[in-house]
Amino acid sequence: MKHKGLLLIITLSVLGLLSGIKGYSQEAYIKYTVNGKAYNFKGDKAGCYQKKGDRDEEDKVDFLETTLYVDSDVKAAEKLGIVIRTEQVKKIETGKYTIQSLSDQTEILPNANLRINREIKGELEFFGTVQPSNGVFTITKVEGVWIEGTFEAELPSDFEDGNAPLKVTNGSFRVRLRGFMK
Repeated sequence: MKHKGLLLIITLSVLGLLSGIKGYSQEAYIKYTVNGKAYNFKGDKAGCYQKKGDRDEEDKVDFLETTLYVDSDVKAAEKLGIVIRTEQVKKIETGKYTIQSLSDQTEILPNANLRINREIKGELEFFGTVQPSNGVFTITKVEGVWIEGTFEAELPSDFEDGNAPLKVTNGSFRVRLRGFMK
């Protein structure tokens, strides 16, 4: 009986240690494919922060912006950024979020906006979602400071310059909310 009790304690200790290691080893990432070209950014290259939204006269309520981004030091032709907006008094929750433009900040809450800055021969081109029919954005898991989700969208050019929209597929992320920016 004494050996069974000792074996149980050792087994529970090992399981606790393994689950602690699993939780500790989580790594942030942002993955997506743009017109067939895959991108995968891990660790410190995939970031996330929150800030109070800049409310204007058209906004119905105060809101928070949670921004997911690829680090500015990363060399990539097409860098994705995501802004998730929620009412200031609410936390991010699992579920589908309506795709909105950057300027329609609080028309529908919660919402998400996807943006890509594309660099070609030293020139920047800007693309972003503008309406709900542009795509799907889903938060699949929120656990502590970790946020996970998936997305797919078509991002039209920000300017009427004849550029074809970018097709973003296979999008997924797991990011750690690093804090609140003022």
